Amino acid sequence: MKLKFFALLLAFTLPLTACGGGDTAADSPDTTTDETTEAPTDDTATDPPDTEDGATATDTTDPEDSASETAEGDWYTYESGNYTARFPGEPIEDSQNVPVEGAGDIEQTLVIYEDTGARRAYIIASNVMPEGVEFDIETSLENMKNTTQTNLNATVESEENIESNGLPARSILMSTEEGTRFQVLLVADTENAALYQLAVGAQDGNVDFPEAQQFFDSFELLQS
Repeated sequence: MKLKFFALLLAFTLPLTACGGGDTAADSPDTTTDETTEAPTDDTATDPPDTEDGATATDTTDPEDSASETAEGDWYTYESGNYTARFPGEPIEDSQNVPVEGAGDIEQTLVIYEDTGARRAYIIASNVMPEGVEFDIETSLENMKNTTQTNLNATVESEENIESNGLPARSILMSTEEGTRFQVLLVADTENAALYQLAVGAQDGNVDFPEAQQFFDSFELLQS
């Protein structure tokens, strides 16, 4: 089963950086193929109806009245070897190895929970470099922003330099021509040579809801 919104979410791939301070080592993998747009078959909804011009129709219901699929107390705690975060429900995970010059194969992991009832999604993309690989913070944050913006064909509405888990980060608001908006958090962990990208997407354009902030606040790095 292929969901248009789900396929859009797969645009969240991280640019990989090479040894020696932030040079881009490999292009982000192509996310437009059939292989990467296959959604799970058991717990996803059917495609949202198309409008006459082929764009995905958006829900006109007031976001405050849209029922989330999972009560706040039932959130799922996801834990990788590097971080923990909470999702409104159990997410799906997709990992792939990407060759990087000077660093070998790097595993990229994409974790997604799609709330089909509210037409919202919660996403974390991450990669961890092998020991000894270094990258420049500002270059990496800028590359992450540009890669995401390009893959989504989105416009940056605002961005702010902040901190997350005591690390340099950027908070960015993006929107697509179809009206879907994404609140994005980019985090660069130079000590552990890791990059993280969190995002909440909403097809109705409203990303200012309590569950979004709860998701971002739950992100905690396990490495010191």
